[in-house]
Amino acid sequence: MDLLTIQDSFEEVICDVKNGILEQDKFWVARRSIESEVNQDFWYIDVTKQDMKNDVGNLKFLSTKGKNYQLQVDREVYNLQSFYKKVKLTNSRISSVAVSSDSKHLIVGTTKGELIIYNLVTDTIEKKIPEAHFEDVTILKFFPSDKVIMSVGIDLKIKIWGLTGELVRTMSNQVKEITEIGLLGKTGRNFISGSKDGSIDIWECGQGQLIYSLRRIQNNNDPVNCFVIGKYESSGSKISELEFETGNQCAYVGFDSGIIQQFNIGDHCQTRVRFEDGKAGVSSIDISDEILVSGYKDGQLKFWNIATEVIICKYQLNSHFPISTVKVLQRKGDTISVLVYNGPETLLKLEIDLNNKVMNQTYLIGMEENFSVYSVALNQDNIIIGGDQLTVYQ
Repeated sequence: MDLLTIQDSFEEVICDVKNGILEQDKFWVARRSIESEVNQDFWYIDVTKQDMKNDVGNLKFLSTKGKNYQLQVDREVYNLQSFYKKVKLTNSRISSVAVSSDSKHLIVGTTKGELIIYNLVTDTIEKKIPEAHFEDVTILKFFPSDKVIMSVGIDLKIKIWGLTGELVRTMSNQVKEITEIGLLGKTGRNFISGSKDGSIDIWECGQGQLIYSLRRIQNNNDPVNCFVIGKYESSGSKISELEFETGNQCAYVGFDSGIIQQFNIGDHCQTRVRFEDGKAGVSSIDISDEILVSGYKDGQLKFWNIATEVIICKYQLNSHFPISTVKVLQRKGDTISVLVYNGPETLLKLEIDLNNKVMNQTYLIGMEENFSVYSVALNQDNIIIGGDQLTVYQ
């Protein structure tokens, strides 16, 4: 697989020529292979009103539709998509981001421990909460009501906030980095948290009480890197009156050992279901009906059939970096689209035909050179990227 980097201001160059501000201009494009990043192709694309190509003529740059482009190099064709909006909310690096289900609010966490509540309808900042956490805010979630927020920091505290900025509750139990939060049911009154200390804690929000703590039986201290919530029939045997919506749900937990283990949340136990293929740690995970999608620290992307616990297909991306983000964007029959972040400058939309094992890729471009992604939020229309600033793709 090739990695592409394009001058972040390339659309400004194209617009200046198209609008007659300049008769011609140019921008650069670089290409390198994930197998050998030392060898890099570097070209300048000359932009005129007639076309966009390099001086040799073996390279063309085409605008296809809206924010979509194609780069043609000899017989190779690369699909590209640019952002439609950038938002500068803070001078600090953005470490986490979440969007409400009604798409009216966005919340941003920074490396300085600040929370910023942003109104997407009016494009205004409604509230800033300085020192909400000590340094990095690592996870943010909106409750289903869209009126309450949950935040997690490297200070190992889980906090609940109102949209107006008042602190409602603070919870803490796990002793190493909290890597994921999952709200349960229609209200989120119960939730689970996973930690590098190996625990998956089940909580109740109203009183801020820990209900139960799960660990992988074969290795109690296996660090939890990620998890995703799925459906699973449970007996309904509650161990606490504080359990409101824990039933008929499970967690597929990605561990540092490379194992994905299923836990029955309603029955507070580990099940027999697990997914294992290699020793590289699981770094990201998502679910689409009967398909589990997992990214690994060695750059592998795997698609599992949950019912059979068998790999449908797998792909090797950049082995030098983990797949730290995988998000299912769309599912149509046997075709699944996922967003993948696989290290600096490698943000991709992948469309996989699960029957024919064919993968088509689109490069998301327009961010600064050597960009990194620290958090991703999705709503119905947008992919919101948290990095040095907010970048929004459709």
